[in-house]
Amino acid sequence: QVGISRVGGIDRASMWTGTAASWVDLAPAGATQSQALAVDGGHQVGTALLGGVFHASMWSGTAASWVDLAPAGATMSRVYGVYRGQQVGNATVGGVSRASFWRGTAASWVDLHAFMPLSYSDSVGSSIWQDATDVIYVVGYAHNDMLGRYEALMWVLPANVPPTSFTVFRGVLESGDLASLLNSDDNYLVARNGVTALRTESPIMLRVSGQSPLQTPVTFQFVVENKVSITGLNQLIDLYDYAQGRFVNADIRAASTSDTTVTVNGSSANLESGTRNVQSQIQIRPAGPVFTNTWRSFVDQTKWLIG
Repeated sequence: QVGISRVGGIDRASMWTGTAASWVDLAPAGATQSQALAVDGGHQVGTALLGGVFHASMWSGTAASWVDLAPAGATMSRVYGVYRGQQVGNATVGGVSRASFWRGTAASWVDLHAFMPLSYSDSVGSSIWQDATDVIYVVGYAHNDMLGRYEALMWVLPANVPPTSFTVFRGVLESGDLASLLNSDDNYLVARNGVTALRTESPIMLRVSGQSPLQTPVTFQFVVENKVSITGLNQLIDLYDYAQGRFVNADIRAASTSDTTVTVNGSSANLESGTRNVQSQIQIRPAGPVFTNTWRSFVDQTKWLIG
């Protein structure tokens, strides 16, 4: 259990495990007031007043474990909900209370208010839940200035959807497997250029497939982290359009010889009705004359962000 104990005239963030004797004082050093407002999975969250400013706060069972989640520039912040190492609350930035999302650090702060129509002000995230498919739901409220009232709201954060299979459609797989595509960890899936029948074909073509947790997503993005062995190559990212029954190019750019992450936007047309299947394709081809017979693509991670 978490809450507040007033000791010596000061409100102190507190934790219990079923008895008064189990009380733990979570108040961080230097705080003149603190509150613990929610608990989950070994983490307690709330706020602490330091230097006259309330700081969004997280603990892991002791006062010494306190983590300051206040984003840069915030004049007030609180955490009201926590689930699976993710926190929600609000932060006042630029004079506006902004519904907020964190993943355990101040630097991870996401301004949920930025995704709302301009007619809404003073928003707060109150609670959070994540389903088995990793879609994150944040509930809270905001003031609708046009109607002059507060309204209950829900934000749906995109799920991180990994590939479930891949095919080196053109080129030669030299090393790596499906696990190589799951994380940004320099465990690369390496493909070498192969033989093509036409000059318009890409000597390296990698296709990945996955399954969306949602049938009708609002947001659809595909993310690739990749590099190549030489300069003078182009990288193309294609999304499969189920309405047209073919891959459609979504991005083309010069391929980099250092790890570079590219995110492209799609739509519901890139998701197969019923099965919720998704497919994306990465092509590597010369941008012009290439003065070497062999070159390679190193794919570190692919994923979809669907919500």
